[in-house]
Amino acid sequence: MIIKRMSAVLVVLTLAIIACQTPGIAPSLTPTVQSVPVPNNQPAPLEATSPVEQQGILADLYEKVIPSIVAVQTSTGLGSGFVFDGQGHVVTNFHVVEGTNQVEVDFMSGYKAYGKVIGTDLDSDLAVVEVQNAPAEELHPVALGNSEELKVGQTVVAIGKRVVPVLISKGKYDYPYLGISSFSDLSLDVINELKLKSFIGAYVTEVVPGGPADKAGIKAGNTSTSIPNLNAGGDLIIAIDNRPISGFDELLAYLITNKQPGDTVVLTVLRGEEKTDVNVKLEKRP
Repeated sequence: MIIKRMSAVLVVLTLAIIACQTPGIAPSLTPTVQSVPVPNNQPAPLEATSPVEQQGILADLYEKVIPSIVAVQTSTGLGSGFVFDGQGHVVTNFHVVEGTNQVEVDFMSGYKAYGKVIGTDLDSDLAVVEVQNAPAEELHPVALGNSEELKVGQTVVAIGKRVVPVLISKGKYDYPYLGISSFSDLSLDVINELKLKSFIGAYVTEVVPGGPADKAGIKAGNTSTSIPNLNAGGDLIIAIDNRPISGFDELLAYLITNKQPGDTVVLTVLRGEEKTDVNVKLEKRP
């Protein structure tokens, strides 16, 4: 693949767990690859030092989010979701509403209303439903935290951070596009074969002709090695916007979380012994 598919932003969470414990709500929302945002009403992060404390935290989280959970019914099945804001927007999975424009939304209080699907994103498996004429007392938005404030070791519960507001305003989400291929991780054999000067980074194995990286002068490997399908001589991206990266996945996560088509990023690359900065204007992913 030219650029690895990732859920940039993700949907619910432990709602899958909560749904299993809640009558009338099917556990259709599933966590995806990158778990970053944290729902939290408190200034302190969710932390636990023992399994008992962790269970207590999840129980507390359950109590906080249960008023926000809804059931989403379509002509073909039943799923779950949560209230995103006070304007009647509900977040669910794309696969729950795929192929339909109108759904029924059932709130925990027993209140029911029709909702219109106003935005979908297949890559993150997200969809936004606008509930029609729901009274304010039924709308209890989930409190969302900021992934930028997370520290290694803290407990996280994934919900979905950047995509949803764009789906509400535009109905679709355009992902930033760099136009390169790389490895998820660099093994020691690959590092030695390529004679790289760093153990971390995103080694460029392919550059899409005419893409953003190609236009900026990013180089892919072009000299064969003893490892099949591995060419030496490519750029090793070690930082983006002065932020060091450990690998390709971290590069993609930064792009999806912080950038949009039209933005310019600065890639710091190693070309043999030389380190250089390259400005790349991102485009919309084809």
